[in-house]
Amino acid sequence: MAIEEFFDQNRISVKNLSHDKVTPKSESPFNPKKELNEKDFESFLDIVKVYENRISDTGFWKYFIRLVNDVKTLFPGKFSEANVESETWEILKREARACRLQFRWHDLAELAAGIKSLSPSRYQELNIDKNDLEKIKREFEEYRSANNPDYSIHIAKNLKIISPDSFSDLNINEDDLAATKKELEGRKQEGRWKDFAYLAANAKVVFDDKFPNSLIEGKEWRLLRSEMKELRDMKYRGEIIYLAAATAVLSAESIEIAEDGIKISGRRNGDHFLQEDSLPETRKF
Repeated sequence: MAIEEFFDQNRISVKNLSHDKVTPKSESPFNPKKELNEKDFESFLDIVKVYENRISDTGFWKYFIRLVNDVKTLFPGKFSEANVESETWEILKREARACRLQFRWHDLAELAAGIKSLSPSRYQELNIDKNDLEKIKREFEEYRSANNPDYSIHIAKNLKIISPDSFSDLNINEDDLAATKKELEGRKQEGRWKDFAYLAANAKVVFDDKFPNSLIEGKEWRLLRSEMKELRDMKYRGEIIYLAAATAVLSAESIEIAEDGIKISGRRNGDHFLQEDSLPETRKF
């Protein structure tokens, strides 16, 4: 079933659950395994290739590296470094050198995390050293002091992928969680659902089991799907990939930081969690 078809369905059978309530499908956690298909994958690959072809343009490496890893999140095992042109790797390495020369440490963190998630062996070619990690941590502290969780949490997530030891040095605490939660509540109230999802997904990786899942319940799933439908209708396929991947992270029961990036498993269902092999079947009413 393609993502387009999914938005026209609004209920799920819950015969396998321990209660009798029928939950509207639009208000259940996002499930990329059931809501995306091969047609979506091919469409997303087309977008990745568009950005890869323009990777030499200023800033386009960010779009490319993010799209690639978001597609990996949505379709585990279907995208690998073999899909990336050899010239692209050279451009990314040049960009890493430029980040150092221009003191863009948050960009270096994003680039390094993205490359490591796609190819741990290619990541080694960046030669990220202790000095780089210290500069990245210092930039994190600057954004933390400025009470800017959008940047600080993004840097922390990337650092957690690059170097778990350096991430531990950040001493992420309850104040960080409170500041992030306040920002997320504000975005909800303002109806900024894309911005909400991006920050919330990063925060879930950073805070792990301390992340307040109560921020995303029935209404929020429906509004996030509505945002995806609107993006689809406007043919903003790149934005759909970003939002779908963020929503998939938020829907996951657990998140693991592996050698090749973020791995998600299981699926939330309110206060319960559903394993993929026991998910209720979808059907139209």
